Amino acid sequence: EFTAVHLASRLIRLARENETFERISFLNRHRSEIEKIKEEKFHEVVVQLGKVGIDWRKGPAAANPRIDVAFEYRVVTEPPETPKGKSGDEEENPTPKRKVLLKVTVKNRGKEPLYRLYAVSHTEDITSIFADREFLFGYVSPGTQITRTVSVRVPFFSIPREDIFSLGFRCGKGDVFLRREFFVKVPPAYKPTFAVTATLLEDDGKPAGFLGVGKKYRFKINIKNSSEGIVYQAVARLKNETEPSQAVFLVHGREVITLFKPGQEKNLEFTFEVHGIPSEGPYRLRLDVFETTSAQGLTKELKIPAASPEGIPFRSVHLEPPRLRAEVEKLITSRPKVRIDAEVSDDQDLRYFMILTVSRDKTHIDSYPDKVFFRRTGGKGPRRFSTEVNLPVGTSLVSVVVTDNQELKTIRSFLVKRK
Repeated sequence: EFTAVHLASRLIRLARENETFERISFLNRHRSEIEKIKEEKFHEVVVQLGKVGIDWRKGPAAANPRIDVAFEYRVVTEPPETPKGKSGDEEENPTPKRKVLLKVTVKNRGKEPLYRLYAVSHTEDITSIFADREFLFGYVSPGTQITRTVSVRVPFFSIPREDIFSLGFRCGKGDVFLRREFFVKVPPAYKPTFAVTATLLEDDGKPAGFLGVGKKYRFKINIKNSSEGIVYQAVARLKNETEPSQAVFLVHGREVITLFKPGQEKNLEFTFEVHGIPSEGPYRLRLDVFETTSAQGLTKELKIPAASPEGIPFRSVHLEPPRLRAEVEKLITSRPKVRIDAEVSDDQDLRYFMILTVSRDKTHIDSYPDKVFFRRTGGKGPRRFSTEVNLPVGTSLVSVVVTDNQELKTIRSFLVKRK
């Protein structure tokens, strides 16, 4: 930001006083001064590159540049970064950082030195995390090899994906003289899942089935980490969705859980006061439990009636999304179809199973998903499904979805590319 402000101030000082500014005439009149500023700024860039070991010296273009290229990658997990200037009111997320380290080595096989050698990645998928990555090699003398590593951040709870990208190699402002294609596979992570039991209590601890105006209530919440791994940070919250909103006042409705181990349970309490009656129907509160970096978890609307002789009292509820195991035949294929195999089960009755696809390429992303498979189902399972899904050319987000009779759903997604 400072560099941009400094550059703008220098250009402003070039303008003549009491002169109407017009862009084209200004650029033409001060072309030499602007070119001088451009050279100064580029020299500053060259100096900074030198400080990190990149020799960006200028030189003649090689008549026939020839290089050998080697590529390797690895996925690493690093400790979370502590934010600078963190205040005591902010919540530090302890979720580790997941990165893909892309390592490219070039060797000059020609008889001439190469100046300002660099490569830029290209992919057909406009949302790819590996698009437009720069590898700056700089000066490479004959017979010499140089390695550059670029770090690409990926979500810690990433979905299975295998990316294809190409590297186009240039020297300075010259044309691409070599293009190589590479594959990167990001392994899937376990999915954050929770089981929740919610019990409504009066302020004195007695079970409650109705809400009364002028009273205070407590929701006793038991949360279990039913994931295969640690949930580093999760949020449990109670939200008021009653109309009018003034009918319910939340006294305490949010808790943060950190370093939540598999199988571990936490007991929380949310408190609220009832100040009025709903304009229509029962009181409505929404319970959310989710992992913060992926937003994966569960959400459930809790409907609680006002005290009434004929009303059906609220009962303690146990919430656990369906269990889903899904596998895709291949993440990269040349076939127009890919097979999906899945198995679902639940403690509650299942409602339906479906597969959605969203296609995306270098020009667009579909606005709405296509429902390519749908099956109503019942019982607790297990139920097994196997089907082939049509794929357009390019990359598609394929999502397998299962829902139970509590309207809780589980989703497993894959990035699948058809060449």
